[in-house]
Amino acid sequence: MVPKDSTGKIEDLILGQSKDITYYTVCKKLEPIENYEKELKYVRKKVKEFVPEVLPSLEKLLDRMKKLDYSLISEDIIREYGHLICPLTQMFYDGISKGIDSNIQKSIDNLKTTLEYLASGDILERFFKAYLKRVEEGFHNETGYTISKLLEIGYKIPGFIRNKDIRDRNVRYLLNIKIKDEDKYLDTFTNLSMKESERIVDIVKNLIEHPEQYKKDFEEYIGYKAEK
Repeated sequence: MVPKDSTGKIEDLILGQSKDITYYTVCKKLEPIENYEKELKYVRKKVKEFVPEVLPSLEKLLDRMKKLDYSLISEDIIREYGHLICPLTQMFYDGISKGIDSNIQKSIDNLKTTLEYLASGDILERFFKAYLKRVEEGFHNETGYTISKLLEIGYKIPGFIRNKDIRDRNVRYLLNIKIKDEDKYLDTFTNLSMKESERIVDIVKNLIEHPEQYKKDFEEYIGYKAEK
C-alpha cells in the first residue's frame, strides 16, 4: 500500500477541503493527458454537425463522465491509484470517445440508445472498474507489482507531490520516475492502459453497431451478470 502520510498529502492536494470524489473534483487541478480534451470537443462538434438530434444524449453522457463517482469503484481510490487515477480515467474516456466517433453517422437510433445506456445508473462506474481491474491484473502479471506499489516507489522521490511535477501531460513525467527498473514498469503501465483503452473503443463501437447483439458481451465485460 502507499504510505499513509504520502496519501494524506496527495489527497489534500487533489481535493482541498472537498470530500467529493467525483472525476471532476479529483482531476480538475491536474493537466489532462495529451489530446484528451481535443478529442472530446471533436466528437461533440461532429455530433452537433451531422446528427444534432443525438446531441442531448451525448451531453448527458459527457456530464455523467464528469460526475463519475470513484467511491462506487473503490473505498479509497486515491490511496490505491494516487494521481494516476486521472490519466487512467482519461484514457478510458478517450476509448469511449473514439468508439462513438467511429459510428456517428451509421445509425442514429443505435447511437442514441448506446449513449443513453452508458449514462444510465452506475453503468459508467462498472465499466471503468472493469477497465481498472484489467489494467491492474495485466500490470501485476507482467511486473509482479501492484499499481499502488509503483506509486509507493514514486512517493520516495523528492518533489514528487509538488504542483509543478503533476501538470505535465505525460504519465512518465507525472510520476517523475527516473530509475531504470521503475521506468520499465511505468512503460508497462502506460502500454497496458493504452491497450485496454483500445479495447474500450471496440466495445463501444460494437455496442453502437449492434446493441442487442453486443450488450451481452458488454455486460460480461463489466461483470454485470456475475453480480446480479
